[in-house]
Amino acid sequence: MNYVEIMNGAQWMKILTERVIYHCIEELMPRMRTLDITVEFSSDMGETAGAVLEIDKRMFEIELSEFLGFDELIKTVCHEMVHVKQYARGEMKAENIDTVLWRNEEVASDLANYYEFPWEVEAYEMEVILFESFLKKYPGCS
Repeated sequence: MNYVEIMNGAQWMKILTERVIYHCIEELMPRMRTLDITVEFSSDMGETAGAVLEIDKRMFEIELSEFLGFDELIKTVCHEMVHVKQYARGEMKAENIDTVLWRNEEVASDLANYYEFPWEVEAYEMEVILFESFLKKYPGCS
């Protein structure tokens, strides 16, 4: 059974985040049952909306800005959950701070090319699809 724990943040953010996470699991990884995801809302993220850290193959920490609005929160959670999928399925592995293994090929993680990284291209494309499917599933949310 998948486990999600959400710390800090306003109550509406916690409820919404949990609902979005389970929606993303259902859409991206419907057969995975052993994910352990901890989410923490933070005021110390600067301009970063969200980040994910792989602790173990099935254990992840997601950090989210506590200053996100409704739509931005949903999209950010969707984006970070694509990264969870990438790690959990072994599509992406962080070798070290400078190198990422993407589908078994080394990619230098030069931040100047952030939006061109293949894992980011997929995450940005999928966040829109997941956002729209979430709002379709929960029409009263918008």
